[in-house]
Amino acid sequence: TGTLLAGAPTDRLYFFLSWSHDGTRIAALGPGTDDNGEPQTVLDILDADGAMLHADAASAQSLYVAWDPDQPRLAAHADDRLLRVDTDGTATDLGAVGTGFFAPKWIPSSDELVLTTDIEGTTFLVRRSIDGQDTLRSLGPAEAETGISVNPDGDVAAISRSFDVENDPAAERIDLPFLPQTGTTRSGSVEIVDLDTGDRVEVFTGFTLWVEWNPQGTHLLIYEADVAAGTGTWWVYEHRPGLEPLPATEIATFEPTPIFLRSYLVFADQFIESPRLWSPDGTEFVYAELTDRGSLIRTAVVDGPGQPTAIGTGEVGFWSPSPPAR
Repeated sequence: TGTLLAGAPTDRLYFFLSWSHDGTRIAALGPGTDDNGEPQTVLDILDADGAMLHADAASAQSLYVAWDPDQPRLAAHADDRLLRVDTDGTATDLGAVGTGFFAPKWIPSSDELVLTTDIEGTTFLVRRSIDGQDTLRSLGPAEAETGISVNPDGDVAAISRSFDVENDPAAERIDLPFLPQTGTTRSGSVEIVDLDTGDRVEVFTGFTLWVEWNPQGTHLLIYEADVAAGTGTWWVYEHRPGLEPLPATEIATFEPTPIFLRSYLVFADQFIESPRLWSPDGTEFVYAELTDRGSLIRTAVVDGPGQPTAIGTGEVGFWSPSPPAR
């Protein structure tokens, strides 16, 4: 209805909000400073009405967070450190993990995370305990830049591996944070990794930004970026038991709106666990496209006939989750 249900004053202008899985708390990231007056990103934890529960729970120049699916606590990637932020707002430093990923990803119904870390100069994908024990289980090699998305069943993860391949002067005109302004183009791949054995299979080749499982864990949404052209293509991979190298299905090529591209797609590895492009039933997804008619919000049905459907105008769109059972 658009009715304001609750509100609370704040002294911080938040740029990222993420609900806990039980809907009782909000992780809020906003600007702050350290003791020396240097700029920092600060984590506040709010209640369901937006009122402050725990101020300054963590801070760093670079800060990415992920809620535990099973209880209202957080894992945080703060610069090159891993933190656990418990329900009382207390942050525990779990040690160095490197900078080759954004947000750590929880394995459902466990006390373990999937992330990357550097071991003797080589980047690896690992499982790591959140209980304070510095226990690592290697899941094989990763790139210096690796996106991670854990399947809701917790048996596999999709990883997007990105790397430089060649110099291309045409790429210099694209001013995006993931692309150094040296004419470097990007390539990469998407792999499905068994979280028990570390076995993996490549299911897509190309430079990808957004990699998101639908809530049922049956389909994987992949955004392939053509940096020089400023366009992207949606692909969907159908996941089946085992590691089958099935081809992904091309859905649509489009030009994303500037806000959707610069504020969300580029930071996909943080956002895929909060705003979702997938519908709650996992049959379609939503995105924002820049057209000659202006900025449009479209939906695409994965197994349906026809082209994506424009449902209105807008700069960015996400799907509301299904309300919890009461």
